[in-house]
Formats: sequence, structure tokens, C-alpha cells
Amino acid sequence: MHKDNIVRGVVCYFKNESEKQFGFIQVEGMPKNVYFHMSRQVCFLCDGGDTPAMFHSTGLIPEVGDEVIFALDMSDARGPRAKYWGFAEEFDQAKEAIEGRPQVRFMWRLGRKKISRLHESPEIRKLWEGRNLRELRAAYPIGAYPMMDNGHTARYFERWNGQEWVPLDTDPRINNNGKPNPACDVPASV
Repeated sequence: MHKDNIVRGVVCYFKNESEKQFGFIQVEGMPKNVYFHMSRQVCFLCDGGDTPAMFHSTGLIPEVGDEVIFALDMSDARGPRAKYWGFAEEFDQAKEAIEGRPQVRFMWRLGRKKISRLHESPEIRKLWEGRNLRELRAAYPIGAYPMMDNGHTARYFERWNGQEWVPLDTDPRINNNGKPNPACDVPASV
């Protein structure tokens, strides 16, 4: 996910006052509890990548017993600290969405579709294949590589449905408003 040492633990104490919002996380196998501060809270969402992405959180207040995921920082002389932390349930939901995302491929066709055996077959190339939509958007930006079909050439998407590749009528890189799609969702086939 990230280069940091990601650890899972349980909130064992949290002080929620207007000027002080901090607590401690108990981690199995660690002799000292890990300090965390409310200002370092993140939420984990699926942004199309292979791992849950971190975004600044909405500030949900943790309670004793909540399971959290955090980046462990052992460099402070006062003891272990959480560089950032978030709720484990959000992380698990984002990870589940990533694992359930279908395989997609971006195709390019040069030449007209074969109508009869007298026509030449078009040249078809796979430009990209995978589940990581963040990687797809980086390799093939939306503005530079839009979906298109002018009869002679085409760029289009296909989705693996478990048995065969089926065409997509929408671009998984963008949402219904024509803006970059931050979600994990790959549209259903036509």
C-alpha cells in the first residue's frame, strides 16, 4: 500500500476535548501503546489503484474498541506514534472493492470491421490491460486518448466477465459527468 510500516490495532484510550483530541492504540505483541492524534486521521477509499488510497478524513471520533490501521513511527524518543491513522473498516471495504474489480483492457483498431470474407481483417492491438485504473489514467490520459470510432479506426474498452471479453459502452476513466472517475467501479458490459 504505502512505503510506511502499516499496522493494525485497537483504540484503548481516547481523550476528546475541544483543545485535546488524542489517544492510544494497543497493538498485539507491542509492549507500549501507540500514541495517535486526531489531526492525523485519514480515510481509506478506492481511487482506482491497486491499494486503498488515503484522503484527509471527515473527523469521525474514534471510540475505545475501534479497530484502526496506522503507519507506525518509532523515531520519537517518547515512544511509538501513528504518522497517520484511519478506521480499519474503511480500509477493508476499499480493499474488498479493489479485489472485486474486473479486468479491463483498452483496445485500438485500425481498419474497418470485417463485414464479409472479402474484406481485410483490421489490425487490432491491446494498448493496456489490468485492474489498476489509476495506472490506466496515467498511461492513457482521458483528453489525449478518448474513446472513439469513426468507422476506420477505433479506441474502445472491453471488460472480462469471467468467460469472455465484452465491449463497454462507457469509459471507465470518467464518471457520468465527464470528469475523472475516482471510484473503483468498472461499468457493466453492454
